[in-house]
Amino acid sequence: MRSIIRDERVLMPDHPPKRLVHREDQLRRISGYLSGFLENPGSSFSRAVIYGPPGTGKTASLRYIARMYALDGHNKVRYVHVSCYSNRSYTSIIKSAAAQLGMYMPPRGLSAYEYIDLFVAGLNARDLYVLFVLDDAHRIFDEQRHEALAGLIRLGAEPSSFGGKYRLALVIIVNDLSTLEELDKSARSILGNPIVRFPPYTSSEIYDILMDRAEDALHRGTYSDDIIEMISSFVGVDGADGGSGDARIAIDVLWKAAKYAEMDGAHAIYPEHVRRAIRDASIGIRVEELASYYPHQLLLLLAIIRALKRRPTIAYVPFGNVEEEYKMVCDEFGEKPRVHSLLWEFLQELKKSGVVETKPSGKGRRGRTTLISISRESLDSLENVVTSILRSKLR
Repeated sequence: MRSIIRDERVLMPDHPPKRLVHREDQLRRISGYLSGFLENPGSSFSRAVIYGPPGTGKTASLRYIARMYALDGHNKVRYVHVSCYSNRSYTSIIKSAAAQLGMYMPPRGLSAYEYIDLFVAGLNARDLYVLFVLDDAHRIFDEQRHEALAGLIRLGAEPSSFGGKYRLALVIIVNDLSTLEELDKSARSILGNPIVRFPPYTSSEIYDILMDRAEDALHRGTYSDDIIEMISSFVGVDGADGGSGDARIAIDVLWKAAKYAEMDGAHAIYPEHVRRAIRDASIGIRVEELASYYPHQLLLLLAIIRALKRRPTIAYVPFGNVEEEYKMVCDEFGEKPRVHSLLWEFLQELKKSGVVETKPSGKGRRGRTTLISISRESLDSLENVVTSILRSKLR
């Protein structure tokens, strides 16, 4: 198979771009809202609300700012990014944040308030400050669990819990501002109006984004201006087809077109490869949602896919078969398998997200077990996406 792709990681949705084009104004405004906290930790409760449709650079901008301020393990201010697609309760959000900070949290058995107390105590003991980002926060409202957001707003604004210091800066990322209207008046008043809009990308903006990615991801001479323009016109909000303006879709189309070119043994990406990629660009399960999962959630999902592929005439496979497949997948990727109870939690999270479906076994099967299926996407295409994301995360 001829090589078109030089570095596949660059075409993954969670890859940090070398520069963030056409978001200079948004970066300046977000930095302005957060600068007090980032430059003088503990001095104030900084916050910002970022809104816009998917694929408009919201998450990438926050990660760019985190790199700009060097919010890593050598800084007293840490960057915590929690996906509310995967974490939809107060407890789950706090546990995810704690895990990113290296804090131990009991896997179960405590109330939400007890987990919060542990989290607060951990920040105080380590003298840490956190830029706390809640991504896809509208997912909390979908589940009528907006008390988690209200609780974080109040926690950040109340320094008494942190020895008189403001240890949290809060950034809320949503697709639509109307979702915040369900917050109670007190929380809305504390939050204020530090709002930054991210509009859909135009065709020319998508072109610049794709050119940056192509230069780093693809071999020279394997793509042309016409190919990049073809994808940009399809995705750009001002394109002939009235595209979504979603840069992630554009990057996904480029990646799939490059894959098709390699499969065909072509010397470069040709228009027909782009047409085929466009045809199946909108997969039932969004790539960016998959990219937000932890590695072992993805390893379990890959095990489910492969277990189903081994029995192509059967719609559902038992959880026991999936566990055996999971051990083989872990061995393939050089990872230590997690225990049964943790795998069960991962399965429930995949089910809540709508990636898999489950049902109890019925008549004709000895004992009781959970049966698992996937119906929203082709197993072959889903396996390719999950495998690529895993290789990027575990590299």
